[in-house]
Amino acid sequence: MGNQPRKRRRIAKSCQQCRQRKVGCDRNVPCGPCTRSRAPLACTYSQEPPIGEDEEQSPSQGGRSPSGMQQREPVRERNDGTISNDSAVEQTLRDLTEKVQKFEQQLKSLTNREEPSDGGDEGFSFPATKPRLLAPASKMKFLGPTHWSHKVDELSFAKSFKGKETDPSFQMAKAELAGVIKECQNLRHSIKSQPAAQLNQLLTDLRKTFPNRAACDQLVYSYLRTFELIYRVLHIPSFWKEYDKFWEQPEAAESLFVIKLMVILAIGTTFYPHKGAIAEHPYRSLTQKWIYGAQWWLTGPLEKSTFSMDGLQLFCLVLISRQACGLGASPWLSTGALLNMAMTMGLHREPETFPALSVFQSEMRARLWTTVLELVVQSSLDSGTPILLPQGFETRKPMNIDDKDISPDSVTAPIPKPNNQPTESSIQILLSQSLRLRVEAVELINACPKQSYKKVLDMGTELREICRNIASFFQSYTLRWSTNDSQVSSFHRTFLDMLIRRYILFLHTPFMLQAKTKPEFYYSRKVCLESAMVIASFADNLNLPNYELDDISRLIMIGKGPFKGPLSLDIISVIGLEIVTQLEEESPTQLSTNTMPDRLDELTKANREPLISKLKHLLEQLRQIIVMGCPSFKRYGVLSAMLGQISAMGSGQSIKQVIYDTLTTGLKECCNLLKESTAQELQEPDDTLANMAGVNAQVQPDPSLAWLDVNLEDPNLDWDLPTLLGVPDLSDINTFDF
Repeated sequence: MGNQPRKRRRIAKSCQQCRQRKVGCDRNVPCGPCTRSRAPLACTYSQEPPIGEDEEQSPSQGGRSPSGMQQREPVRERNDGTISNDSAVEQTLRDLTEKVQKFEQQLKSLTNREEPSDGGDEGFSFPATKPRLLAPASKMKFLGPTHWSHKVDELSFAKSFKGKETDPSFQMAKAELAGVIKECQNLRHSIKSQPAAQLNQLLTDLRKTFPNRAACDQLVYSYLRTFELIYRVLHIPSFWKEYDKFWEQPEAAESLFVIKLMVILAIGTTFYPHKGAIAEHPYRSLTQKWIYGAQWWLTGPLEKSTFSMDGLQLFCLVLISRQACGLGASPWLSTGALLNMAMTMGLHREPETFPALSVFQSEMRARLWTTVLELVVQSSLDSGTPILLPQGFETRKPMNIDDKDISPDSVTAPIPKPNNQPTESSIQILLSQSLRLRVEAVELINACPKQSYKKVLDMGTELREICRNIASFFQSYTLRWSTNDSQVSSFHRTFLDMLIRRYILFLHTPFMLQAKTKPEFYYSRKVCLESAMVIASFADNLNLPNYELDDISRLIMIGKGPFKGPLSLDIISVIGLEIVTQLEEESPTQLSTNTMPDRLDELTKANREPLISKLKHLLEQLRQIIVMGCPSFKRYGVLSAMLGQISAMGSGQSIKQVIYDTLTTGLKECCNLLKESTAQELQEPDDTLANMAGVNAQVQPDPSLAWLDVNLEDPNLDWDLPTLLGVPDLSDINTFDF
């Protein structure tokens, strides 16, 4: 064996990766197997020494026989002619590899400059929706990325109607529409300027404004069965105890409890089963007075006396009542002030940090802090402003217990029930489980200057799973509550589902708006449409003038902000934009009435019908709400213009002419019907508040009328349709400041 010649080691021509995996290599740079592999592989070739250079001999090889050397010599001679050729090929491969690596590094550095990374692979990103600033002299408002005007801007009517009308054929239609809108403006101003509560002094006797006990009981029940189970504010047994004392000795009741009761009654009026016009609601005139009375109490001369847990409860109730009763958010009573008040009282720290707190106090602080966080996050989403939460804001979650399991006299903490066992705190706990994710979603939605699409997809998927968990929670259990023997209704499931889907919608909206020209964002377009249609379906039970309504229908009919639900322009604009986009994607010949549609045209038209039917249903409900005495013309006008454009595009008619005719006819009809329903109210203004001691009733201007406070009949005024509908014009540098 020692006399046998050593076998020559062959040159390795395959790449190192193929050699390790023992697969055939085509010797390209990079080779085919490495390119087709599931995991990305760096295709590299080893730089072998020239074939003729043998390794140094080991001591055991030092005694080679001359005959062995003689036997190898002919082999070396035969390979001398290929050594130089192989070396040249290897040098060429090395040069190509270096060039490829150089190009990869340049591409990577370019990608890093275009998309800053947070330390991981975030996928490609897109510039965030640019905010706007509505800045007339009478009202300045920041329009964040979640504002509905960003979606309406993409509609044809908002683009083609901008600027001065030069076509003589439309000047008469424009003048007629201006007259109708002027009439709507005057009527709305008359209704909105009815005596409103501006309390210069504290009401001397709030008890005189309360209805009888039977009516108050019904209003309190209405609040407890709806919002109290979502936003935990009260300890229900303690509240009932004070409530009974109030009716036994009204004069002995504490003022702060009376104020809280007043706001609870105001929220309950939203769900009061009233049949008829809003102006005829028995407690409509009292609702605004109660809410403004509570606001005065919070911010008036006695504001220091409200710096307590009772005051914090009242603050939460006032914020909820403004949205639920149709007043809208107040810039002077903001969630930012609520958060600051809660942190000043130490609610952002674990209750265990303060040993002096009782078991009852610790639990109530945990509940209230969770409610404060919910209100803050939802307000930030709606306003498009940065979320103002401290780092590490989460504290102990509320315990899964019924209110009867704990009392102010409790010495030991109750044992929480399992999560699968429903309690009066279950809904708040269920909602709080997604709080951290929703905070991150709001931060991403309001991010500047770019949004990572990978993060949007991941968060959207997680939020979608939360919607499934909510549905599973309500489907798996029939929840019955000990207090008042009331049953959790579909109101809570619908409200939570509607709330979570708004986050999904706003996450994908910037990418949906780009999907028309960037097909890679089509998934966002699909998700936005699905979310909008689900929320719009919650209006199916709203069939005015049929007044047999459930709780969620009454809320979306009267509520403001996120409580509008399917009747908000956020939902309407997404569905309308999808229909218009589908029509624009079809060729002009398909939309022409002179061309016979084929089977595909019929199918696509049939697929659009449910969307159009949904918008028509929402339009009719908005019309009925106006007839009931609520002068909400903006949503009706924008939706009428959308449906007019859709009808014109489908029939091949002039879009401008159809929109002018649709708006003129619809607004004229609504204006006449509103006159009839509010005639008595305008003739006999409510002066109850003015007659009460210590109250000065004054006319309160409606800030939402700022966009209509112009002389529409002025021939020198260069107005356009989007301005009349209250759609902010991006091109108007006098209105917006970027």
